[in-house]
Amino acid sequence: MQAAVLGSDEAWNAAGRDAATWVDLMYRVTLGRASGSAEREYWAARLASSGRYQVAFGIAGSYEAATVRLRGYYQLLLGRDPDSGASVWVSSLLLAGNGDVFVPAAVAGSVEFSARAALRFP
Repeated sequence: MQAAVLGSDEAWNAAGRDAATWVDLMYRVTLGRASGSAEREYWAARLASSGRYQVAFGIAGSYEAATVRLRGYYQLLLGRDPDSGASVWVSSLLLAGNGDVFVPAAVAGSVEFSARAALRFP
């Protein structure tokens, strides 16, 4: 969903219809960081050959983006970063395309989440 929104005409117009600016916007929103010059050049070339949606899905579907989303789920639901074992396993679920529903549900169904919720809402 995020990639579809960021690949839209509205996002393209917000970036001034400039490839490098749009790629940097994608990185800031999707990965939480600025893009490097080599990254901007690579994706700008892909943008010219493949279009915005392909580039948006390429960035949003990357391993780095999956780990950013995973970290966000853990921070929101458990108040901590995921351990390294969870990062590898869960990021693979997110990359497979079905994890953005399964992963938050699994974390929210965990014993750790239940214990944390019981402390916050006795």
